[in-house]
Amino acid sequence: MGAFLHPTALATPDAGDAVAAWYAARNWVDETATDVAENDPGVPLVQGATACCVILRFDGRLVGLGTAEEDPADMVRLATMRALEDALDDQTISALPEDLRGDAGKRLTLELELAGELEPLIGTSLIELDSDIHPLHHGLGLRWGTRWAYRYPCRLRLVNNWAKASRLESMGIGLGLTPRAAVEGMRRGDVAAYRFEVLALAQPTPGAPPMEVVAGSIGVHDIPDMKSLEDARVRLLDHVIGTLWPGEEPIGVMGHYEPSTDRYRPLIASNLDQALTAYALARASDDEGIGRERSDEAVRVAATILDLLSESDDLEKSSVEHASFLLALSSMKDLETSEGIDLHRDAAIGHFEELIEETSNGNTVDSHAMSMASLAMAGMKRHETARALADNAWASTPIERHVSLMPWIAWSELALAGEDGPAHAEELSGLRAVLHERQVPSGDARFGAELVGGFLLGQDPVDVDAQSLRPAAAMPAMLLSNHLTEPAERLDMMNRLNALAGFLLRLQMSSEGASLHRNPERGIGGIRMAFWDNRMPPAVQVMALLALQELLAIEDAYGIVPGEDPELY
Repeated sequence: MGAFLHPTALATPDAGDAVAAWYAARNWVDETATDVAENDPGVPLVQGATACCVILRFDGRLVGLGTAEEDPADMVRLATMRALEDALDDQTISALPEDLRGDAGKRLTLELELAGELEPLIGTSLIELDSDIHPLHHGLGLRWGTRWAYRYPCRLRLVNNWAKASRLESMGIGLGLTPRAAVEGMRRGDVAAYRFEVLALAQPTPGAPPMEVVAGSIGVHDIPDMKSLEDARVRLLDHVIGTLWPGEEPIGVMGHYEPSTDRYRPLIASNLDQALTAYALARASDDEGIGRERSDEAVRVAATILDLLSESDDLEKSSVEHASFLLALSSMKDLETSEGIDLHRDAAIGHFEELIEETSNGNTVDSHAMSMASLAMAGMKRHETARALADNAWASTPIERHVSLMPWIAWSELALAGEDGPAHAEELSGLRAVLHERQVPSGDARFGAELVGGFLLGQDPVDVDAQSLRPAAAMPAMLLSNHLTEPAERLDMMNRLNALAGFLLRLQMSSEGASLHRNPERGIGGIRMAFWDNRMPPAVQVMALLALQELLAIEDAYGIVPGEDPELY
């Protein structure tokens, strides 16, 4: 493992100097001045900065990008001039009449990212270096002789990427080295790799003051409480409902949204994502807190999706597609089912009854699908089938992969629990204990404040992302079970849930953060895959919506019955 390099006192650029530099650059952009002299008295020096990157946007669309690494005393001016020249060549801006082009800069937003002190990365392989690179805090530098290559976090986020050791190979290509030569050169000492911390400032609109880029975006992140969670749920619901195909054809919801390109890839969500979206919307619609109009819209979208899925060929469906369909259907108690939905339901139930027989003969099955189907069967009052599916899911999953069954297995066990509690209470408690050991604590410099509350589902900070929301969604219900949580444990559990809620809220794209992308309205309220990856997969939106529902149930329970231990399961 590479030696972890703790930042020095000068590792990050001076904040006051950075703000002054941003305002100087803003003034040059406003004046659309591409010929500011090097000796201009307005050119600032930023203490602790070694390089910089300037990004200019027009209505969220990238139109100009400039970098400078040559001279710390002149780099902000150089980067701004290069970005502005780039912007003036943009097709939309260059097509403006001459008298309007002079004011074009006033319609652009400015982002300035400053690189701090270069710190050598030490290791004998790229894998060793990865543990020394934080995906959110660090950029990369590579030197071969007198030639340099840089990768800035702000630029990497434009393509949903981040600093990692493997990127050094492609940086070497830019210097004229093959990937193999770059790695071998690092071993010999001919090529040197560096990391640097950054300080970035950006603005949501051309006339707005700068805001520090935190957690890969801008905007104030709310402290978790009843109101902030309710507001987050409303924003997320509107985002999810807005992903329904806008045409007249009944196609369902669209796929992974990419704010940087304003595209869905794939264009249409998979059957699994469609069904899980219907399930999450149906559950949210039962809550009066979202309002009648939004509730009706959620039900409409969920019903549209179920009708669509019922028309597809049952013979070609996988176990997880059958399970997700049953799950969505089980959450819509008042739905007037069609013949197609009834046929699909019966086929799916028959599919899992056959699977139970197959597992008794030692055949391999999809344990994730079985845990999901178990919850669906419990909701449909088919308790015997639900119990068999849950038992098989536990038995067919290695203990180190039990987290992959969440949240379905936890909710199923709680729904099926008798007077003595969940049948697999020991497994659930053990799984929660392991997750608590993997929860990022506050004050850990290796992870940083942004990742606090998330779960480390791997080895390095890059492994703390929206995957945390899967187990997170199950935690509130487990806390509310007296069979799983002793009264003396509840305060610690509540503190952990509060940290999880904060992590979720930071993943949500704010209106200010959305302004950094092509179509702000589409991005607002969506949940990012990670702080360094702005993609918004449907599954992530589903898990976040379910987690918010469960967290609000905790707030409700403790608000309604203060000082007591509510048992909801």
